Amino acid sequence: MLEKGRTRARLPCRVIAKPVPRMLCATRKLGIVMKRMFRFSSLLVVAVSIAGGKGEATADTRVVETVQGKYGRLEVLELKGMRILTCDGVIQTAAPAAGADLLPGSLIRARDYVELVAFYRPRARTALLLGLGGGLHTRSLVCHGITVHAVDIEPAVMPLARKHFGFTGEATVADGREFLDRTDRRFDAIVLDVFQGGAVPKQLYTKEAFARIRQCLTNDGVLAVHLVSRPRHPATAAVAHTLTTVFPHIVALQSGLGNEIQHIYFLAAPSRLELTSRQRLKLDAFGFTGDEFFTPDRKAGPLLTDRRTNLDELCRDLAAEHHRRSLDILRSPPW
Repeated sequence: MLEKGRTRARLPCRVIAKPVPRMLCATRKLGIVMKRMFRFSSLLVVAVSIAGGKGEATADTRVVETVQGKYGRLEVLELKGMRILTCDGVIQTAAPAAGADLLPGSLIRARDYVELVAFYRPRARTALLLGLGGGLHTRSLVCHGITVHAVDIEPAVMPLARKHFGFTGEATVADGREFLDRTDRRFDAIVLDVFQGGAVPKQLYTKEAFARIRQCLTNDGVLAVHLVSRPRHPATAAVAHTLTTVFPHIVALQSGLGNEIQHIYFLAAPSRLELTSRQRLKLDAFGFTGDEFFTPDRKAGPLLTDRRTNLDELCRDLAAEHHRRSLDILRSPPW
């Protein structure tokens, strides 16, 4: 069933003036940048115009490295203090160019709710990340003592993540579905964060794929799914519908306001998803109020199966709008 989060008032807090370490400043900068990007369009994964028939980068953009990957053109850019990884013009990762270790709560402050895995399952110690990008989600989970194994289908991504984004973890180049089918490992958490440019690999969002993911989880494990969609959209409804056929406990969260295009997150588990009062206090300090939860209309979307899935068609308008809005952001960066 879909579990609805409780909305609660923020706890009062005091602000104490004191010197701020350089690392904390860089981490806060990441949060401020991401929040501003959400405020303008609710999109962190944004697109940037590049040369070669896709437009030209802005004058403030410095191309650090370009690689023609197996599945797309990869570029590492620097723009106004941010280092950005793009695939075919769509940003996969954005982080401060100066580099800094992420602190617990950094992504939650920026309305990236993959980090909630560590709050719903504080005893989690192992995770599988399907879709590496620049490795921000890996680094965030490591902050909570979770060892992460990353899998990405693009061979060129991992060297770029290590060289330019500080990724140091264990990684495998493989198709995510094939990796799931052949692994005999079980994980406390699995994160599904896969995009090929702006497209969604539909074979990872079917009932059979989710069933295999459940088999790869420990008894108290949790799956986190990241989409770029709208809360009330057939693609969101289809993923919710399909998840509920495999997992008895699900929560859904949105990063933006209303029904605008934004980041959508699902957490799904075979056992109950509940936050303790202690975890809620921690989240409140990171700006998480409970208003982020929403209940998708799963009846408004089809069941996705290996034999019948049209998720790519359902996401077509989202991909086009995502690209348009992303270009607008990069023409006038909000940070």
